[in-house]
Amino acid sequence: MITRKTVAGIVVIALVFAGAITTRMACGTQARDSSEQQKVADQANAIAVRANGDWDKLTPSDQQFMLKIANGNKAAAKQLLFGLSGRTYEGKWGKPGPRPPVRPPAGGGTPQNVPPAPASVAAN
Repeated sequence: MITRKTVAGIVVIALVFAGAITTRMACGTQARDSSEQQKVADQANAIAVRANGDWDKLTPSDQQFMLKIANGNKAAAKQLLFGLSGRTYEGKWGKPGPRPPVRPPAGGGTPQNVPPAPASVAAN
């Protein structure tokens, strides 16, 4: 005679198998899309290197392609282009300035070059 525990066990096993099959099918979908995504990435890299990260050097079709990748956000497209080009910000704006080390004073207390916390934070 089949008991409730046996039926419950069979249902649990069936659900586990259904979950595994569904997960496998979803992973297969991602694998098929990866070749198309790789083509887009390769094209974006080629555009960025060709323009040396400069938005003004892009052709109108390349600008449209970069805007499509950045969902129409021009600032994001420019940042993506600059990042993919391999350049650093050093040449355009100069090196970052020196930053003093943050060390506590010899007698303890708050470091000298750190601003005090706002009153709302200090009260908590």
